Amino acid sequence: MTTAAEPKYPVSTEMTLRIDNTKAAVATIAYSTEKTVYVVNYEADGMTMTNHK
Repeated sequence: MTTAAEPKYPVSTEMTLRIDNTKAAVATIAYSTEKTVYVVNYEADGMTMTNHK
């Protein structure tokens, strides 16, 4: 994820998240705020995680 050119990413923006210890994941911006937060939904090894914070 790169720093947004504008103060916030527009809602519905799609991006690829790359973290050292995980595979790349496609993400869609649902909401933006000035605070540092995250909530993700993902599937791995037959398990579904919803609203992981």
